[in-house]
Amino acid sequence: MTRSSELLRGTLDLLILHALDNGISTGNEISDWLHVQSGAVIKVSSGSLYPALHRLERRGLIAGRWQQSELMRRAKAYALTPAGRADIARELPNWTNFVVAAAAVFGVEPNAPEWNASASHKSLPLHATRESKLTASRRRDRARH
Repeated sequence: MTRSSELLRGTLDLLILHALDNGISTGNEISDWLHVQSGAVIKVSSGSLYPALHRLERRGLIAGRWQQSELMRRAKAYALTPAGRADIARELPNWTNFVVAAAAVFGVEPNAPEWNASASHKSLPLHATRESKLTASRRRDRARH
């Protein structure tokens, strides 16, 4: 298993919920949307995606219904439930804080232009809503020198 797939395993549920919050509804659409939104970095296999969708459905965070796809095939469309929306509201700040903390550990500035270069209007925020203490401390140190 690659490092990127290990990281994805821990964040896949939130990524799926966020895709659904953006109006994406079928498994194939979710996979494609995540791939595009991530600048072709995230590629979710059906072996990871569909078990995650079923898990989220069992937890009551999403609801699925069968419909006919554009290709005239049966496809299951998913939508967020109120519990799913509450989960995003609760977990997204935790994820954002984690990303900012990890960026600080690696010495990456999360607000740098290259950090958000491929972000669209409603893509998963990869910038902090508040600065980490370490980043603020580094900026003060740079200003003194």
